[in-house]
Amino acid sequence: MQRKSLLKVTALSMILTLVFSTSVLGAVYPGSVALSPNQAGAIVELTVSFRLGAEDGLAEQAGDSITLIFDNRFSLPTSISSSRVLVNGLDAKAVKVDRGAGRIQVVVPEDLAGGEEVTIIFLVTAGLRNPEVTGKYDIGVITSRENQVLWMPCEIIGKPLTNLRLSVDPDSAGLNAAYTIRFTAPANLLLGQDSIKVTFPSGTTVPKNIDGKWIKVNNHTLSISPSVVGRTLSLPIPVSVGAGKEVTVAIDSSAGIRNPIVSGDYSLTVQTSKDTGAGAWYRVSSGIGQPNVTINPAIADSTARYTIGFTTGPTGSLMGGQDQITIAFPRGTYLPASIPVSSIKVNGVAVNIGTVSKAGNAITFYLPAQVNVGASKPVNVVIETSAGIQNPEAGSYTLSVYTTADQTAVTSRSYTVIGSSISQPTVTVDPDTAWADAKYTIKFNTGSAGALV
Repeated sequence: MQRKSLLKVTALSMILTLVFSTSVLGAVYPGSVALSPNQAGAIVELTVSFRLGAEDGLAEQAGDSITLIFDNRFSLPTSISSSRVLVNGLDAKAVKVDRGAGRIQVVVPEDLAGGEEVTIIFLVTAGLRNPEVTGKYDIGVITSRENQVLWMPCEIIGKPLTNLRLSVDPDSAGLNAAYTIRFTAPANLLLGQDSIKVTFPSGTTVPKNIDGKWIKVNNHTLSISPSVVGRTLSLPIPVSVGAGKEVTVAIDSSAGIRNPIVSGDYSLTVQTSKDTGAGAWYRVSSGIGQPNVTINPAIADSTARYTIGFTTGPTGSLMGGQDQITIAFPRGTYLPASIPVSSIKVNGVAVNIGTVSKAGNAITFYLPAQVNVGASKPVNVVIETSAGIQNPEAGSYTLSVYTTADQTAVTSRSYTVIGSSISQPTVTVDPDTAWADAKYTIKFNTGSAGALV
């Protein structure tokens, strides 16, 4: 009987101990943290709410306090005025900052009963600053009446990108393109730490592996190749960029990123490791591939034969006798008032329908009736010397081409016109004996554009 009583007492003691321990360990109940704003690097108003344990009231006369514990990436001021920290709406009695330990102790301005909800607000003027790096963080709370820290999560997001601009060249559907992206850095971007993410729209072909040599940031080539996940490139920063400075990302067409095959409006998203990201709209047109140009002779002011090759766009099939090709020549090229249709051939067949129309320095003509060209197929245009087109003066030039099916004008690769030259001179000396007075006769032919008046 005595043994049973002893067991009951022991069990009761264990239960009481368990209840007591639970009360101590749960002195501060789960709460919440609000950061306004929660952007990286921003000076912030911090609101922390939680509930005291039922047996853990705080007394103002006893100097009880609440301590907040910060991740060392938060920036704390050296001191904070008590008027800039509110405890349940009242100015704190005192505030002590320990920057080294990442702690701020707040002495309560009134008694707080056990189980009471507590809200502490650090005003913006307190000078707390969010971490510069985005991500999830914890802020701890502990009172002078207990020894268990309540950790509450918060999240730091990036500042929004500003002044985002985008150019795509060429903007033709289905073609490899060069992308130039410009924006203002929202925060310091550091070499070896930060990155830029570029997410291309659905329909864009992004290679699984891209050599870093095809990408530059502020004219610095990537030393590490970007990682590619789906349609997103992650570019390691090759050079530090200060907050508020412009960032230019240049992706060469040799990177192999291909525009969607369907023309229309698309949005590309850009984000750095310190911002929330932004999108830029651009238009993909149905356009031809970049033309190649050969001229013969390539001599200034000469009447020349022009050979122009290009590929139709992914949706740019051409029908003979119905579709047209327009070629705009550079300034200085001479176009006669009329050009015989027979002087132009498309894929080896002379044009045999309609006329060659001229508008400014551009000519437009129909495909021969029997020539049909499918989408993404080659087109070869030859304009014979009988058309009477004369080269401009010496220099480097481009022309542009579009069709009725692909109506975005595409600039050709450059071609060169050289200056005309005389023929090899011949020299006759009479007499040709040494030390004699002699007559020298020098003969040569002028160049094709070298008429002398």
